Amino acid sequence: MCLILILPCACKQIQNIADVKNGNVDNTYQIINIKEEKMVYIIYAQKNDSIFKIISEKTSPINACKEVKIGGLYMLDINEIFPLDSLLGNNLMPNLGIKALMLKDGSSVFIEESSHFKLYKSDDLNGLCYMKEDYNKK
Repeated sequence: MCLILILPCACKQIQNIADVKNGNVDNTYQIINIKEEKMVYIIYAQKNDSIFKIISEKTSPINACKEVKIGGLYMLDINEIFPLDSLLGNNLMPNLGIKALMLKDGSSVFIEESSHFKLYKSDDLNGLCYMKEDYNKK
């Protein structure tokens, strides 16, 4: 009876990994380009026919880091960081005509039509390090 309870869990885990490798999971993105700026990496990730421009701050190197690579598939939870649609619960006019996000060092990251005029971040990335343990495929 114990074997029956363990077996479905193991099969489900294997299926989840297979789904990610086949791109069948909602938050699976393929990295199509990486640009390096002074303080950030700009990671272009594609899901279906949409491109997401993800900003990841440069950090100190992390031991045993799985480095994000162009062409790799990664499960990412992304959050829109720019432009803001609301401020303290009050709606803002879309975009307010602002075309770039100013960084701490004074440089700017521009929004682009190809990425739906939005910028994103992900807690699953630390610099170019992929922080999730599982679901990584080149």
